[in-house]
Amino acid sequence: MTMNRRSFLLSAAALALASKTQVHADSGSPQHQFPPDILKADWYVETEPIPEYHRAPTSAYEAFRDMKFGIRLHWGIYSIWHRGAESWPFLKMSFEDRQKYNDLYKTWNPAGFNADEWMNLFDESGLKMFAFTSKHHEGFSMWDTQTRVKQRVNWTVPGGPKIEACDLRYNIMETPFKRDIIKELCDAAHKRNIKVDLYFSHPDWYDADFRPYGEDPMQVPDSPALYGWRPSDGPVDTFWEKRKARISNMVMGPDPTQAEVDRMVRRHRAQLMELLTRYGTIDMLRIPVMSISIPG
Repeated sequence: MTMNRRSFLLSAAALALASKTQVHADSGSPQHQFPPDILKADWYVETEPIPEYHRAPTSAYEAFRDMKFGIRLHWGIYSIWHRGAESWPFLKMSFEDRQKYNDLYKTWNPAGFNADEWMNLFDESGLKMFAFTSKHHEGFSMWDTQTRVKQRVNWTVPGGPKIEACDLRYNIMETPFKRDIIKELCDAAHKRNIKVDLYFSHPDWYDADFRPYGEDPMQVPDSPALYGWRPSDGPVDTFWEKRKARISNMVMGPDPTQAEVDRMVRRHRAQLMELLTRYGTIDMLRIPVMSISIPG
């Protein structure tokens, strides 16, 4: 599959906003349009979704409203350091801490985790659904993904941070724990008729193929164009000032090749397919819009 990086960003953002469509009152089928407040969101929102994209029927909207009571859980290797805000503190870390953070999975062993105990508590509390982070922005997968990361940033290599080759899945099965947390949660939820909502991050700060999206700590010379910077937004120096304000110790890497872009898209889509086909019924998929700060 061939796709340039700007097209990937457009399609990913549109997918993330797809759940906010309007429902056609007569046919019971959602219209292929976004409400006005979403259309004003930013340049990357497509005003006319492709005709092949199927919206949820009215019954799905009604079922969602009937849930009424649920819980959202963020849990991953970012929980080890207790710095809050999921993996967002990664953007403010020193190079040394980023390197240590990326290696936390090697010793993570949450032996006390018990999916049945979690779901028993949810069921007894009257919860109808739960949302769980399958992958946050730092790129660690909480399921047995078969996809592999082929290159990453070495933050402490002599001479400064550089991209290096690697070959690992960077997931829960490569920890001492070696159990598929997403599978155990889904199995336990299905036994109790609790709805499953999986949170999946578009950005991936571990896989260097994904640079520079989602405020990736490694930016590239072509970042302003990829982020939709326009001459009317001001001097390009303003773009970089805004990037540096959000990303401490930001580094510059090379623009990605087309081969890297293609590999990024394949891995992104393959991970989504895994989540939607391997764990029984997935009632909802929560895909956050990439965090992009476009001025004006």
